[in-house]
Amino acid sequence: MNDLEMLWDLQETEKRAQKIKWEFKNLDSLKNLEEARLEFKEKEKIIKAKKDDINEDKKKLRRLEMKNQEALGEMEGIKKEMYDEKGYATKELMQMEKKVQSLSQENNKLEDLILQEMENIEKKEEEVNKDLKELEEHQKHIKKLEKIWKKESGDLKKEYSKLKEKINKLRKEVPRDLLDKYESIKEVSNYNVVAMVKGDICMGCKVSLSSSVVGKLYTPGIRLTCENCGRLIFLGEGKGSSSLKKGNNML
Repeated sequence: MNDLEMLWDLQETEKRAQKIKWEFKNLDSLKNLEEARLEFKEKEKIIKAKKDDINEDKKKLRRLEMKNQEALGEMEGIKKEMYDEKGYATKELMQMEKKVQSLSQENNKLEDLILQEMENIEKKEEEVNKDLKELEEHQKHIKKLEKIWKKESGDLKKEYSKLKEKINKLRKEVPRDLLDKYESIKEVSNYNVVAMVKGDICMGCKVSLSSSVVGKLYTPGIRLTCENCGRLIFLGEGKGSSSLKKGNNML
């Protein structure tokens, strides 16, 4: 493999490494996982808000129950006084009876409110329990997505590691002056520094080269650029071509 073939191999290997880095950040499995995790957090917030609401309802229920107990206690106290034979006047007894009736009505209203509040709490708790079951299922779904992401990202990491090893090896083998030139222009050229020539076609820009340029490519050690795209070019057929094709298929 000549110098330009090695440089081309380095270029294509780095291209693939860059693509893997992009793929790693843009895996659909990662996006799905992040969306599922975000949805999980939103569901947790909603459930917490519902639980807080239930707690407020329970406080309200306790207040109603205490108020009802107070009304019952006061009513029982008045009834006891009425029947204690303390010699209350008729007018006083009538006033006490009215008070008992008023407290009884209040008690009935409070009991209705308590019943309504209990039903309301029960309904909300059922809803929260349903949400919790859905949250549990959602958590299982997240675990499945995590497995998929770990598998896909793990495969990419393994491939990237192998490519980095190959890149480091090629960098040691490519002549320093050629490597420096490659490094100086690879970013602006989007890793399109060197191209293979098949027949008389530059595979970088797909334009036919002049016969004189193609002829010169057979000269050992010569460095030429494409007349159209300016890439360094080398013959992709003949000596060394089979190894390049094999390497290209791997990428």
